[in-house]
Parts: sequence; structure tokens; C-alpha cells
Amino acid sequence: ALLECTTMVSRTSRSEAHFSSSKARVLDQVDLSRKGSVDAAIVPLVEYLNSLEYSYTTSSCSGRISVFCEDSHQKKKGCHWLLVSHEPIQLSQLSSTLTASALPDSGYVYFKFEPFILHVMLKALEDAQALLQVAVSTGFRNSGLTIGKKGKIMLAVRSTHHLEVPLAFNGRLLVSEEYLKHLVVIGNVKLNENLQRVDRFFQQVKETASKEIQGEDDHRQSLAEFHTRPVKSKPDRISGNVTDSSSSAEDDLFSGCMCLE
Repeated sequence: ALLECTTMVSRTSRSEAHFSSSKARVLDQVDLSRKGSVDAAIVPLVEYLNSLEYSYTTSSCSGRISVFCEDSHQKKKGCHWLLVSHEPIQLSQLSSTLTASALPDSGYVYFKFEPFILHVMLKALEDAQALLQVAVSTGFRNSGLTIGKKGKIMLAVRSTHHLEVPLAFNGRLLVSEEYLKHLVVIGNVKLNENLQRVDRFFQQVKETASKEIQGEDDHRQSLAEFHTRPVKSKPDRISGNVTDSSSSAEDDLFSGCMCLE
């Protein structure tokens, strides 16, 4: 049993050391995303998660509205972005993107809203489960955990509030100006609701982390009080007799002793 306990402690120590080194390496890397930086709306959230001992982020997007075209034979390959915004857009922005000169000669052009997404690495399964519960309870119901073969635990925070519709095909606009007006309104509403959901998630993450920190502090305080608590002296029992600490040295010497003749 002692050997098993020692082995488990050793494995835990190695796992924690590996997590810490991986976290340091990831956070020191250059941002290789298309934008090259964390979206402004979620910088506080990302920085907070990275400041916690048991978590760090690997990728994120605050949510965005985009217009893009793609090769009709290769889904998502060779994709060309005509408009990307992480903030609400104006009708004029969308209209200028869809002029005859701006539209590609072949393939479809799509309007798309994509919600917030976040990938977080966690040190322990219980930490991941707690964060998953927060994600689901704040509206990100498509969130889930992935556990790798080497024990890496990743949480993907996602929702299902997507929107994607075609706008043009082979250089020709398929919809009316009135349709575009409604599309801009719907897209902006979804983006604002998405950001409100992100705020709720962030607040709940902070509350959960504060409770865990407070619980750890209370546990450490209890241990400290236990170890510093004065130990009550117990009566010395020798052959059933109780030694009186107030008795003389001679009494202490012979009390409870059996005389043999």
C-alpha cells in the first residue's frame, strides 16, 4: 500500500510539472492566428484563466460576423474573406462588400455569424468538470471535454447559435437590399447576445475560482490550527496506577512499582 501511494504521488508530481512546463511554453509562443492577437472583448477573460494555477487557454474567438467566398469544389479550402468583424456591423459595410466589382466570378459568397469559442487546458479532471458546468449553465450548451492519450484535459466552450446563408453565386447577388437589412439586424442581435453570454460566463468563472481559493484557504487554516493546538497531557498509567504530577520525586519513583521480597 505504501509503495502504491508513493507511486501515485510521483505520477502526480510529474503530471503537474508537465502541465506547468506546457503552460509556460504555450503562453510564450507567438500568436499564429489570422488576427495575430486575442479579441479585445475577451482579453480580460483570457488573461484571468491564464493567471489561474490550474488552467491556460490555447485558442479563442469572441464571436464574429463575416462574409467569405470559397471554391465550390473544396469546402473551406482556399477560402477568401471579404469582411470580418468582431463588433456589430452597418448595412453600408455589407453592401460595399457585395458590389459587382468585389464579388468573385465563381462560387458562392456567404454571410456567417460565429459565436464565442474557447479552448482551455486544465490540470485536473475536477477542475475541468467545474469549468464545464459553468459553461453549460451560462448558455454554452455545446461545450465538452476531451482527454488525450497522455492525460491532457481540454475543455471546448461552445454554443449552437450559428447563422450561415448564401448571398451571391458566380458574381451575381441572390438577395435584395431589404433582405440584407434584416440580415444585418439579426447578425448584430446574435453578436450582442453572444457577448452578454460571455460576460455571464466570465463572472461565473471568477465566482467559482474564488470559492475554490477560499475553500483551500479554509483547509490550510484548519490544518494549521490542528498542528498548533496544545496537546492535553494524559495521565501516565503504570500497572493501573495514576501518577500524580504534584507528588514528590520520591513518590514518582516508587508509585505503581511492585516490591519483590
